[in-house]
Amino acid sequence: MEMKRLILLIIMCFCLCLKTNSESSDTTWACLPFEGEASYDFLYVIGGYHSIDSGSPFPWGAVNIEDIRFIGDKMGDLVIEYTDGGKDEIPLVFGYTMWYKVYWTNYKEPFASNKELLNLLKSTLHLNEAAEGGSTYTFRVRMDSGKTIKRITLKDNPNKNGTPAIDGLYFVKGTPPKKLDGGQISVLERGSFFDSHTIDINDPYPDTIKEALDKLKSAVTVKKEELKDV
Repeated sequence: MEMKRLILLIIMCFCLCLKTNSESSDTTWACLPFEGEASYDFLYVIGGYHSIDSGSPFPWGAVNIEDIRFIGDKMGDLVIEYTDGGKDEIPLVFGYTMWYKVYWTNYKEPFASNKELLNLLKSTLHLNEAAEGGSTYTFRVRMDSGKTIKRITLKDNPNKNGTPAIDGLYFVKGTPPKKLDGGQISVLERGSFFDSHTIDINDPYPDTIKEALDKLKSAVTVKKEELKDV
């Protein structure tokens, strides 16, 4: 009899833990363009790669600005509109909220052989799984829960060929879980990545990120003034 009571108590505690975890956050899946009126604590954006998956045409590169996709280049914006008429724009920038996929998987130089440069990339790139060459890229935004979202759309950069790829969104109320599922794509946070890599909607493109992107770009490109006559 005592054994049965003990088993029943364990089951009740287990169920209580499950209930607590499930109610600690409210997760909703959506696709772009999104329309609806709701407030959330966090927005997860799945995608962050480009329809043309290279820095420039292979193998000879390009001189046309529309065909160049280097670190620091802005491919567009994620536009968030609110019911009060205001809006925020999150820049979709290579090295920050966008990165390469197949090309990065096959070739990681000069980062692979330069630990300092690789660490700078990892601190600047806000895409979960991107630096490691994972299959699902995701960046997280800390939202203002006092504002009601009305619409979210993708604004492309008309001066660049191709378009940014956004595969879906997760909205989260409360404490974010380590794994997001229930939508078309599941997201698993690598370690505690988002503890130090979450974009603040009130400052979506800080100067520290811009400065880091300039350093990364300088490390992998040659400026015109640096060229010498042969």
